Amino acid sequence: MRQRTIKVLAIILTTIILPGISVAYTSTTTKIDGNSIPTNAEVGVLTGKAFSDGPVLITRKDITLYDDNPTKIELPVFAATLGTKGAKMSSITVLDAFGKERGRLDTNVEVKSIASIAPSLDAAIRLADAPKDNRYEKLFETGYYTEVTVDLTELSLKPGDSQLFTIKAVFDYGEEKLEMSASTLVTIASLPSRPGWYGGDGHIHTSWSPDMIEETIAERATYAANNGFGWIIITDHEDGIENEWPNYVAQCDTAQSNEGIIVAPGAEIAVLNDKGHTLGYWLSMIANNVPSNQQYSQQDLIDEINNHNSPYSYTVIAHPYHSKVWGDWTATGFRAIELMSNQTRASSQTISKWFSLLNNGLASAINGQGFVVGIANSDCHFFMAPGEDGFTWAYVPSYSSSNRSYVWTAIKQGRVSACGNKDLGVFSINNVAQGSVINATSSTTLNFKLIQQPVTGRKCTRITVYENSETKAIKTITNPTTTETTFSIPAPSSDSFYVTKFEFTNVDGSNLAEVWANPIFVNR
Repeated sequence: MRQRTIKVLAIILTTIILPGISVAYTSTTTKIDGNSIPTNAEVGVLTGKAFSDGPVLITRKDITLYDDNPTKIELPVFAATLGTKGAKMSSITVLDAFGKERGRLDTNVEVKSIASIAPSLDAAIRLADAPKDNRYEKLFETGYYTEVTVDLTELSLKPGDSQLFTIKAVFDYGEEKLEMSASTLVTIASLPSRPGWYGGDGHIHTSWSPDMIEETIAERATYAANNGFGWIIITDHEDGIENEWPNYVAQCDTAQSNEGIIVAPGAEIAVLNDKGHTLGYWLSMIANNVPSNQQYSQQDLIDEINNHNSPYSYTVIAHPYHSKVWGDWTATGFRAIELMSNQTRASSQTISKWFSLLNNGLASAINGQGFVVGIANSDCHFFMAPGEDGFTWAYVPSYSSSNRSYVWTAIKQGRVSACGNKDLGVFSINNVAQGSVINATSSTTLNFKLIQQPVTGRKCTRITVYENSETKAIKTITNPTTTETTFSIPAPSSDSFYVTKFEFTNVDGSNLAEVWANPIFVNR
């Protein structure tokens, strides 16, 4: 059995096994040679520590691993200074709760000032969590980013355990020696399991992207395989791939073969003047390149992607109202949109647009010509793992880890559920799967089956079934007590579609996340 390494885009960690116990985040900043004025800040998933004009350390507040027996964690660390001068970071040490060293990196590196890019700790954290910001790439080029390997073999971690990890970094800053430490809570969980359903992430960045330094395609694939994914789509920025598309595809092929899951090559391509981003799916494997970044209008770019490997290739609108906003909704021919991108809940604007697109395309969907599918992806860069705040469950009953077409087709045909976390929510009508069309008459009864399966330590709090509009709920179930819920209604009097939203939280009611199950259509 090969040894598994968990790439945890978390940054500062050590161990204590505390099943079911809530642990407060803590941090310390100590001036070994004198007094200190520490500064702490938290934004989103990140936390940071800094001296007022000295070293800064940015980390993750918490992380969840979906592995029944993790043996290693590679912990990323970002360091810089906020003053006018740099500092030397001599070491990073990872200790468990009992003071035992679990990992160490003797860095002995000079870390530079980021004051001209992010003049405060709060600004630095916000920028580190904003990959679409034009200064993001410069931040990581200027600061120091590394990963520390932590051995977990003695800890016997299992789903349901919560672990507290601590890291210490030592800096030489002028004549002073400074030590900074922080804590991050790590939770071990299991993904839901349901026959035919495979989870994955369709928007992942690697070191091929200009705004990434670490994380190769192979490393992303290892993380996904070790965390229970069935598939991933690597979508680096086109201006990082350019004419190296054959090599890019080859690296995906190798990672897929090594890890035993689907690792499909895709690309993120920006519209002219950056007025929106697209994802190219099911592109030609034998082409020399893909459509160029910032060279096409919205409509022309959609056409270029769709023709790249016609009739298979298709276009996804990336984060349409989040980050780079989509600039032209008169453009047609795209097959999917991201309902959530690095988000656990979809915005009302995104859902309203999705329902509008579904209604406008209802006749085409009924006629078997497809519809605009809703998916969720992480758009992961630094500090993020694949599938984090954006994950898609695909129904692939004939799944094969060597045949990408099954996953490409499942997404294209809407046999998917878009998830903010990794909770599973799916439904059927008359035993027909999502993305399908049911032919009905006035005497037809529609028998719904709603299925909810949360991640370890979470629960389903609400299920809502909508008919044709996000404002027309025909059924609401609060705090379902069984995995499956059924109900029946008469068939509608005209062509219709049904969408189901599932809501999940942690057992204590925190961390609300949505699942949007794609529509089932009824032909009258």
